Amino acid sequence: MSSEIAAGQASAAHAVNLSTSVQVRGGSRALRARIVCAVLALGGSVLLAPAFAQDLPTTWNSVPEAKATSEAVTARISELDARYDADEAACMKTFFANACANRAREAYMKQKADLQRIKQGAELYQRVDADNQRRARVAANLAEAKEDLARRQSAAPTEPKAPKPQKTPTPPSKPSATPSAPVGEPGSSPLTDLGPMPTLPTESRQPAPLVRTPPAPKPDDSAQRAANRETFERKTEEARRYAEQHEPRAAKAAADRERRRAAREAEAKRLEGNAPPAGPAVVAPAGSTR
Repeated sequence: MSSEIAAGQASAAHAVNLSTSVQVRGGSRALRARIVCAVLALGGSVLLAPAFAQDLPTTWNSVPEAKATSEAVTARISELDARYDADEAACMKTFFANACANRAREAYMKQKADLQRIKQGAELYQRVDADNQRRARVAANLAEAKEDLARRQSAAPTEPKAPKPQKTPTPPSKPSATPSAPVGEPGSSPLTDLGPMPTLPTESRQPAPLVRTPPAPKPDDSAQRAANRETFERKTEEARRYAEQHEPRAAKAAADRERRRAAREAEAKRLEGNAPPAGPAVVAPAGSTR
């Protein structure tokens, strides 16, 4: 890091010498050279910062190595963040603050991307190793289960298979009819030639007795019938009392309607009696106009 800082200081000194030589030629060029000198002198600490990822391994032979690399990258990212914050604060104190801050941010983002790439590779190595170990455990468990099954099958006694039952040949059916005597011999007839007739057992000819199931006894609902009768009588009495209470009102309403009808008829007759009698029609003379 000391060599890089020295290189930055050397570039700044070179810019100062350049600005001094340019100042002789004109005022505007001298001012421009001083600005370039200031930016280079300040930007040297950002652009010439040490490469944080230059000494980190990118290949690993074991999980501990990958884990150590991941932890080292985390620490260096924290250091890089602190350095960028300091450089950004320093840029804010210069005349060209935006240009200085942009250059510092570009350098910061490049180095941080390199560190994150290395960290992702180390974490991927750890995940692949863990997956390989899991697959190996599954394969070992499967092989052990197969060996255990084969061992139990070989240790179990083998039972002889039972022979298949052989089918016994059925004897040929005996003829039911006895050989008939030659035709014309005494004692031979068509009925006797057929032999004895089979008889059914007596039990099979009798029908099975019919068993009748007695009907289930009806529940005693006398209490329910008495309650229904009492409810009917109570509602009948309520209807009768209601009719007695409203009968005078209904009679009065009917009398009022009859009185109003009679009044309307009397008024109509009176109006008909007061109407003037109809006179002869007046015909206007021909040719007269109003």
